[in-house]
Amino acid sequence: MNEPGSEISDSDSLAPKLRVRKDLPAGIGPVKACPSCNGTVAESAVICIRCGYNFQTGGHLSTSSGMRKTFAVAGTILVGLLVALAAIVYLVNQFHHPTPLPPTQAAPEQPPAPPPPATDAVVIAIAEPIQETETTFFATAETVVREAQLNIERDQLREQLEGRYPPILIGDNVALRMANGFVHRGRYLGMRDGIAVVSDNGERIRVPIAELDRESRLRADPEARELLVEQRLQQMQGVPSL
Repeated sequence: MNEPGSEISDSDSLAPKLRVRKDLPAGIGPVKACPSCNGTVAESAVICIRCGYNFQTGGHLSTSSGMRKTFAVAGTILVGLLVALAAIVYLVNQFHHPTPLPPTQAAPEQPPAPPPPATDAVVIAIAEPIQETETTFFATAETVVREAQLNIERDQLREQLEGRYPPILIGDNVALRMANGFVHRGRYLGMRDGIAVVSDNGERIRVPIAELDRESRLRADPEARELLVEQRLQQMQGVPSL
């Protein structure tokens, strides 16, 4: 055992530059020996002041890790205080020196609105286009109905004409009568460029349509039949024929 009053060296201390007495002075009361460093501590001591032994847990107090935790907590608190202080300074600055608003530009002057038209003028302006539209509509409808009626009458005239003068078909045996009374008989071969062609015993006879009598021409010439239909239609309408 060391002499009372002697001091331990730096290598035996719990922290750098920490000097503690190795033994308690005499007359402190009941003591006990530390099982870790064999030092003498008070009977009621929980931690050995020499080696940091914990009599309750059987472990050692880690002074360096505790100090590191203490410094970390203290540093976090200090940073939080600095951030809060900076925010307070910024808000105070904004309150005393607010950001100026941009100058308000005056709205461009609008030209005065024209006075509303008179009620009568409005009614007339609306009524005139409606009347024109109605007139055009009824005129168009009347034209369509009239044209449909004319087509019906035209078809009826064609049927009457074909019943009275049956059209000559290719291959029919015909007797084409000329205006002078001469008759060409044979098998009808058709018409081209105003010339009707008839075959008589293998001989082709060309007969000008314009020289046929009225009945033969109406039977052989489709254009002559349509011309007669239009003439009759104009007569029915009271239009003088040309």
